Amino acid sequence: MDIGQFVFPFIMAVLTNSLMIVIIYFLRKVPYFSNLFSVWFMVILYLFCVLRIFLPIEFPGLQVILADRSVYVSVFEAFIKRDADGIARPNTALIIFLCVWAVGIIIIGIRNIVSQRRFTRYLMANGDYATDHEREIFYGVVKDVLKSDKNVALRKTDVITGTLVVGLIHKTVLIPDETYSDDELRMMFRHECMHIKNKDLWIKLLIQIYCCVFWWNPFAYLLKSDLDISLEMKCDLNATKDLSDAEKLTYIETLKNRSVKKSGDKPFVICAELTDGKKKSKLVTRIKAILADPPKRAGQAIWNTMIAILFVGIFVGSYVFIWQPFYGFEINDEQYSIGYNGYIVNNTNGYLVKQKDGNYLFYVADFPPEKITKEEVEQGMYEGYTIYE
Repeated sequence: MDIGQFVFPFIMAVLTNSLMIVIIYFLRKVPYFSNLFSVWFMVILYLFCVLRIFLPIEFPGLQVILADRSVYVSVFEAFIKRDADGIARPNTALIIFLCVWAVGIIIIGIRNIVSQRRFTRYLMANGDYATDHEREIFYGVVKDVLKSDKNVALRKTDVITGTLVVGLIHKTVLIPDETYSDDELRMMFRHECMHIKNKDLWIKLLIQIYCCVFWWNPFAYLLKSDLDISLEMKCDLNATKDLSDAEKLTYIETLKNRSVKKSGDKPFVICAELTDGKKKSKLVTRIKAILADPPKRAGQAIWNTMIAILFVGIFVGSYVFIWQPFYGFEINDEQYSIGYNGYIVNNTNGYLVKQKDGNYLFYVADFPPEKITKEEVEQGMYEGYTIYE
């Protein structure tokens, strides 16, 4: 098996997804595009990556080979070696890399699972001090936002300093053991219910898995960077879009009053909080987004369509533009005159015949055919020679 048939699609998949991550990283900072960052985006990111790796479709007439004569060659030759038949085989460095990659996934995965279980157990360790009145308001908001109160619970505890929600299947909204007005409770509960409706916990889970698998790719960590503020802005906009101006002011006052000062950073656990006052600038950004005029639906639909087309274009482009190493030699008359007993070889007496496995046989006059790999042809080494199917 030619390992190059897997390596090239894999590299293009990583490059394609990294480019998508960079684009979405900047777009999600703009309130206008906040709804783009959703579970569906993460599903598309996974789907594009999987399809690009396991569907190495070729378009011989459309593909453009980007031959790298320096960086890619050095990296590729460190991990790949070619045998006498020109078939790419894994080098020792590649085997070591794959082993380290697998070990890294296991270690990071176990660490994340342990952190999540410890965090959840810590939250549930103490008693529940929620009153009947608070539960009545809570389930009223839950039914209004989620249309169902199944698998959603409320806990009031003294082990937290800010409102948050945890649980992928059985969701639990937790509030600090403090005194609240009815309006504050409604806005707090509405915010957390919107996190549930937006499936923000699933987004964090998918990102956690993606970063766990591609822990060696620095672009993967852009998914985590500023993720909380992005989800909070999206949640704020969805929670307040149907509220009156007076209710929006109440919502904003709740954010300001319940902004908390954390003693330190916690691990990236799967939860969603009402607010975090470590950086006042983030709270100001959220308030400005709430008070701004909402985007028109027609304009939003046009932008969403354009961005979707952009992502599809990037995905299709990864099949058209193929980045491959250039090995520093080309087919020429002088070179082949040596290999064929001084016989001058050119496109008038040489031609290629494509084989079922995608490779080629190179025929010159009455000489025995020479096996040529498809990578050599794609790199342009036999440009000008006739190819017969």
